Amino acid sequence: MTETLFFDTYALIEMHEGNPRYARFHDAKIVMNMLNLFELTHYFIRTGMDTNSLIMYEGVLSPVEFSDAINGAKTKHEHKKFKLSMADCIGYETARRLGIKFLTGDKAFKGMKNVEYVA
Repeated sequence: MTETLFFDTYALIEMHEGNPRYARFHDAKIVMNMLNLFELTHYFIRTGMDTNSLIMYEGVLSPVEFSDAINGAKTKHEHKKFKLSMADCIGYETARRLGIKFLTGDKAFKGMKNVEYVA
């Protein structure tokens, strides 16, 4: 069975860069939201990558629900010493709501519940 994970932007970039530590997630079902798509698109533009390839993510976008934004703000406040991004906090809460793990390489999330952390 294919694992479904919420990929934060860091994880998406590492996959595109071919980081071998993320190879085991190559066949995972990707879930992300519009905030991640924005950040990933900005990365592609900044690094000169072709943004046309981003069309592959059109079918994996999860809508941000009211509770994701509210709970994301609470997560950001509870972990304020780490200066978590809005996109990551909302993505983390979306993953929790969907009952899937949040895939990241961001050290701030290491050890948090529902996180698949890749060093």
